[in-house]
Amino acid sequence: MKKIKFKYNYLVFLYAYLRQTDLSLDRSRWGKWVELTDYYKDRIQPITVAESLQKNSVFKPSKIVGGISEKELNFWDKCSAFIVSAILGICYLTEEETQYCYQLLIRFDEFLHMDMEKYTIEMEKLRVDVAKFYAIYVLEFKLTPIDRNRAEVIECFLQSENITPVQMNDFIKGILL
Repeated sequence: MKKIKFKYNYLVFLYAYLRQTDLSLDRSRWGKWVELTDYYKDRIQPITVAESLQKNSVFKPSKIVGGISEKELNFWDKCSAFIVSAILGICYLTEEETQYCYQLLIRFDEFLHMDMEKYTIEMEKLRVDVAKFYAIYVLEFKLTPIDRNRAEVIECFLQSENITPVQMNDFIKGILL
């Protein structure tokens, strides 16, 4: 399996962006779909992130049938991934993971451009796939607890007024989109 190197800050940004996507999709169930599409009009578009992912990894997009490997990593696998990524600064995703993330972003972009009135089961499946990718199987254990905790309070659609969110601009410093 081919491994693609990324800068650590790019993986932190990707984690934050996918978390924002997950939270925004989740909260869009209580509003009108057009409100979410309006929210993203003055935010970083998912197609922009997808294109930067492709540019930073130089892969040719292809259709992956199914998804990523959903094998739970054990404690030692997570520790070694954390040490390699967050401490040693050797950050990578497999080509399969990179293409799958690209496809998630493209699907979200397609949803944002559809003329819909309400949240659908397909959107919920996308939200769950995004959450699994960033929080369970791929990205979360590659980040330091400080970066992960910062990304946990990322700005999102219909965010709580009881927290002070971290703005996406804090994550894109030094990253070429």
